Amino acid sequence: VYGAGKQLMAAAQHEGPMHAARPIVWRGLPTDAAIPMARGFEAITVMATGPDDLPVAWNSEDDSPARVDVDVMVRSARFVEAILRRMDTTQA
Repeated sequence: VYGAGKQLMAAAQHEGPMHAARPIVWRGLPTDAAIPMARGFEAITVMATGPDDLPVAWNSEDDSPARVDVDVMVRSARFVEAILRRMDTTQA
């Protein structure tokens, strides 16, 4: 229903290749970004997916906090940090 914020998307596209991240169109359940976007704020969702562009073990009994891949979480955090740093330098 809503597209990711244009400035966030530009920063994510710029930083994506350096972090092995790429855009996908998510047509599953709404993410936490839906409410801010509905209220006019820029937002973007960052999620790890498998080869089929779905979260690993999504919608299954195997989907649990115990199965979180710490390496993927750290790489995701670094990607988000790079997006924010990029936006900070382009806003100055």
